[in-house]
Amino acid sequence: MAGKLDNPQQGPFRPLADIDPGRMAFSVMVPASSVIPSRVKQLVPSVTTFREWAALPGMDASRVDEPVDDPPQSGRTLGCYVYTHHEPGPNALHTFYFVELRTDEEIFTPIAGLTYHTSDAHYWHDVVKKLWFVESRHELMQFIVNGARTSRRKVKARMQKIPGGNFSTIFIVEIFASHKPFPLDFFQLNVPVPGEVFWEVRNSSGGLNCLHPHMEFAESEPDGNLLQGCGTVREAIVLGEPSIFPATNHTDWINHVCVENVVQQQGIYLCERRTALVPKGKKKLKNVAA
Repeated sequence: MAGKLDNPQQGPFRPLADIDPGRMAFSVMVPASSVIPSRVKQLVPSVTTFREWAALPGMDASRVDEPVDDPPQSGRTLGCYVYTHHEPGPNALHTFYFVELRTDEEIFTPIAGLTYHTSDAHYWHDVVKKLWFVESRHELMQFIVNGARTSRRKVKARMQKIPGGNFSTIFIVEIFASHKPFPLDFFQLNVPVPGEVFWEVRNSSGGLNCLHPHMEFAESEPDGNLLQGCGTVREAIVLGEPSIFPATNHTDWINHVCVENVVQQQGIYLCERRTALVPKGKKKLKNVAA
């Protein structure tokens, strides 16, 4: 007895336009003699439709058959394609390029068939979650003030830190397509920008390049003498003010868009967006000496 999979009926075959950006564009060649500058100036990239272009004198020499509505009831016709650019060649011909007109919703939506996951090494910055200073009860430092010997407790810096480095990272890769340059509000690039933190607290001094929350440190030389002619000489410097370090744009490891690369292929704009996912198993080190 024949099984269910023997001699199966052949299924209908239909190309999937939404996963082939090349199908979103086409080119038409016309005799170079019909390309008159005054007519070309009437063409507006990403606005002039193919039918409007074909209605210009001299352009009707190009015969382009109306495409079959595929998939059915999709509404894809030559009226859905707009002019992008043109260039000479080959021979005595001139080439005009047209791409499929896409709505704002389509431009901002990744092409599902081209979305995938991959992994690669990715650098993650050091993160300081907390930084504090502890006075020692048993360690003293002695110094002389106005001829009198005095003692003060030493301080030790401690921090809660996530150590950075290159770690294997999973990325979500998405491809977007547009008939026009992507608008500024399309981009979601959000890379972490570390800050440089430094301090001088009694006997403790140090510095870090890291992601961090808001930090403040008291001036270590409130009654010192300002050395003139050094540094940003046109900026007023007041001794006694605290050193303030505003929080960085990321204060922890988070999922973020790290790459948005745009290329133009056959007149259509394609953007590859990569989102880095936080590596699993990150650990916080507590009470680490700064």
